[in-house]
Order: sequence, then structure tokens, then C-alpha cells
Amino acid sequence: MPVYLTPERLGIIAITIAWIIWGAHPIAAKFGIETIPIYSLIFYRLFFATLIILPLTINQLRTIRFTPSLLKQLLIASLLGIVLNIIFFFIGLEHTQAIDAALIMATIPLITLLSARVFLKEKITPPEVIGALVGLMGTGLIFFKPFLEEDQHTAERFLGNIFIALAVVTWVAFTIYTKRIEKEINPSVITTSVIWIGMVMLFPLMIWDMYRYPNWIHDIKPISLYSMIYMTLGSTIGAYFLYEWGLKYVKAGLAGILSNISVVITLFLGSLVLGEKITTLTLAGAVLLVAGVIAAGLKGSRHITHQHHHRHKV
Repeated sequence: MPVYLTPERLGIIAITIAWIIWGAHPIAAKFGIETIPIYSLIFYRLFFATLIILPLTINQLRTIRFTPSLLKQLLIASLLGIVLNIIFFFIGLEHTQAIDAALIMATIPLITLLSARVFLKEKITPPEVIGALVGLMGTGLIFFKPFLEEDQHTAERFLGNIFIALAVVTWVAFTIYTKRIEKEINPSVITTSVIWIGMVMLFPLMIWDMYRYPNWIHDIKPISLYSMIYMTLGSTIGAYFLYEWGLKYVKAGLAGILSNISVVITLFLGSLVLGEKITTLTLAGAVLLVAGVIAAGLKGSRHITHQHHHRHKV
């Protein structure tokens, strides 16, 4: 290996590629919901992800004793982190801009930081508090932007923002809830379990989609199919393993700062591919958010970033 390709630098490269992949995720999702019903899109994405992930974690799963208590915890975790989180995200994305959705979701590590202080009594430093508050100010601008930039879609965009905010809340609740399970079980095992359970819970909704839209498979556009493949292989599988591998060699605070790359990618692709307008308020909100993440990440603890990547992955 060349001298300049140290493990840390390779880790940074891996995490950077992961954030680039996740930055394109909202754009891919927009194309996916064009011709694939939301519940069907989520179900089949989880189904194919399970087929790929399960063989990789089967040995670890065999070592776990799935007691009724543990199954109950995993069921609640899956309901929060998979079913409700993803449904809220896709419903919100249907009504608001991909750029705005991504910026609101990017608040997750900051809200998680504050929530961990309240519910888990974790210590946070003054720079982390200031960073979180600055970032939340930026998100507030994005959240209420439909009213500040009134047009014929104001009500619809704000409704979309509400659902994206609900996706943030359910993910933070999932993060806090699974903290205690992680002390007993490997995080990758939790991930596999909640994805599988979530897929089972979404099965009735997928059947409902077939009843409501019996011809959607015949009407599917290639771009929607490609987007599902991208979200499964890219966002759910590839980026996740790149990120997990990179975290072995890169400090969590730096990984959190690198997350700003996904914001830039979403802004660029949202404008270039979807034709979404990057207004002055969008830029102001993005700058405050990025500044907040950087301020919190400089002294950031592991929960800022380690839990953040799952929202893209699933």
C-alpha cells in the first residue's frame, strides 16, 4: 500500500463516498415514488436489502437468544426506525422539495445530541449545545420556508415538511430507544432484525397497494426501477458498509463533519436534476445547519454520527 494511503485516509475516502451516495438518496426517492406506490416501494426495497444483508449477518444472528422481551424491543424499534420513519419520509417527500426534505432530515444528529442529554443523561459540551441550536435555527428557516416564500404550493409544501419532521422525531426516538439494546447486541444484528421485522409489518400495506393500484407494475417507468435499485444497493447496502468500515479508522466527530457533503450533493442534484430552486432562504438555512453540525462535530461524541447514517441506509 502506498505510504499516503494510510488507514485513516482510506477511512475518510470511504465515509466521503458514503455521504455522496446518501446525498443523492432523496433525488432517487423522488423518481421512485413517481410510478411506484409508496408502501410497495418501501416493502420491496427492504425485501431485496434483506436478501443481501441476511447472509452477511446470519452467523451473528445464530448467537443471539431472541427472548420475548428482546423481540418486543426489536418490534418497537422496527416500528419507530423502519415503518413509521420511512413512511413519514416518503409521504413528506411526495409533497415537498427533495432539497428541503434533506435539510430537515440533516438535523437528526443535532436533535439526537440534545435528546440524549435529556433522556439518557449523556454529557454534552457548550460547543455541542451552541452547534445544535445554530443548526436548528437553520432547519427552522427551511421548515417554515413555504410561508416565507408564498406560492400556490405553500400549504402542500408545509404539509410535506411536517411529515419530514415526523420522520426526524421517529428516528430520534428509535436512536434513543435502541441505545440500551446496543449494550447487549451488535448494532449490525439490530439493523438486520429491524429491517426484517419492518418488512413483515409492511407486507399488509404492500397488499393494500396492489388492491388500490392493480396495474402499477405494468405502468412502472424505468427511472423508478433504477431508483429502487440505487436505494437498495447504494443507500441501503453499499454506503452503509463503506461508512461502517470507515468508522473503524476515523473519529466520529470528523465523520459527522463529513456529513455536510451529503447536504451539498442534495442541493446540487436537486437543482440540476429535479429543477428545484435554491433560494436565499434555502442557502441561509443550509449555511446555519452546516455551521451547527461542524460546531457540534468538532467535539462530537459517537452518538452524533453513528446513529445518523441509518436514516439514509434504510
